[in-house]
Amino acid sequence: MIFTGKSNGQLGLIVINEDTTILMRGGNAGAGDVLQFDLAQTNVHVTNNVPGHESSGYVNVIAPTAGGVAGGSILCVALAAINEDEPGLVRLSGIVTAFTLDSSGNIVPGDKLVAAVTKDLDNDTPAIGERFIAICQVTVTGPSTRTLGTVLFDGIRGFGTYSA
Repeated sequence: MIFTGKSNGQLGLIVINEDTTILMRGGNAGAGDVLQFDLAQTNVHVTNNVPGHESSGYVNVIAPTAGGVAGGSILCVALAAINEDEPGLVRLSGIVTAFTLDSSGNIVPGDKLVAAVTKDLDNDTPAIGERFIAICQVTVTGPSTRTLGTVLFDGIRGFGTYSA
């Protein structure tokens, strides 16, 4: 996702957006929703983990589960609305507009965000050891309800875990 070598005379980090086409299982998604690859094969249509296979957990996404947001799966962000059992484009890593949430105040550039089962990136106090997968890039004012914000996102590797 982030390349540090010189390219085309650019300075600093070069952010590479990683996108792929998926199948949405067990519900719909809106643009900006955080989703989870169904590697645990929880949906009836997901029967294997063969990369590229239509019935694979590497192709099909679902709403995030508690285990998935804790670090047990690969996460992504829908780039447009996706209907149930239809294909759609998602971002695995890079700069993306995603739903954010903070029940107690604004989200500011540099805030670390974790995934939530509500298809959001959450800024509320995380648990020790919880994986953060996004870094806010803009001020998000009044995000006590789902609010779109620009983030640096990495649903594959994440950026680290919270510590005391």
